[in-house]
Amino acid sequence: MIDLSPANVHNKYPGKAGLNVLLNMCIKVGREYPPTVVAISGVEGMFMKKAPKGAAFDPRRLKKDFFKSFMKLLKPGDRITVIGTSDEPQAGDMKPMMKVFDKIVLIQKPDYGARKELWEWFIMCRLNSIKNMNTENCLKSRELKNQIKIDVSSLTKVSEGYTAGMIEQVVFTTMTDRRLENIERKPLVGKEFIPTLSTIDPIFKEEEDAFIAWYKKTPMGKKREKVAKSAMGEEEASGKKGKGKGKKK
Repeated sequence: MIDLSPANVHNKYPGKAGLNVLLNMCIKVGREYPPTVVAISGVEGMFMKKAPKGAAFDPRRLKKDFFKSFMKLLKPGDRITVIGTSDEPQAGDMKPMMKVFDKIVLIQKPDYGARKELWEWFIMCRLNSIKNMNTENCLKSRELKNQIKIDVSSLTKVSEGYTAGMIEQVVFTTMTDRRLENIERKPLVGKEFIPTLSTIDPIFKEEEDAFIAWYKKTPMGKKREKVAKSAMGEEEASGKKGKGKGKKK
């Protein structure tokens, strides 16, 4: 994996020449050691029209050169995948962003069942770190499960609106190394997670609506909406046909 996030490359390989060296080196390494993932977190920063006020660095360093000096040099058969992640995609300029990314995946908030599994997974895997057990046995160990007295259902209910990353943050912040050292003497209880959970704002409906509105403006979003409307139109036409036949009979 190659990390080309704005926060990671803003002070590396300075100057125009240095940037070209960086991008060419990434392509060479990607081809030499496939499959390669080029990850860009906070990708909206790369495509901003203006640098954010008060920012420690300008995140737009790769904006002009990434497409022509990296994406256009990729050849059929190159096992290199570029993945960008963002929690504020609407802050970036959509047109140049869509030149780089031909597929957009909108990851919505996890539902009750997914959140329950996330809580169980992160808690058990944090316990796994002190027991040196493999992932397969992580969720099956009775010994580990006896060391937690947690009502996961309650945690799942109070964490409505929280993302997988937020739940992971809460678990790892609460279950510190020091806390894990005493877990056999003092079993873990659910209320220990609440203070950290309360310091994180969930994804409110307004924010979620903003993501959906942005997604609908993307080429993929427009295509999906067109297909959905077409399917609805066919269903309505089919329904009217059926009703007509019924009247005739």
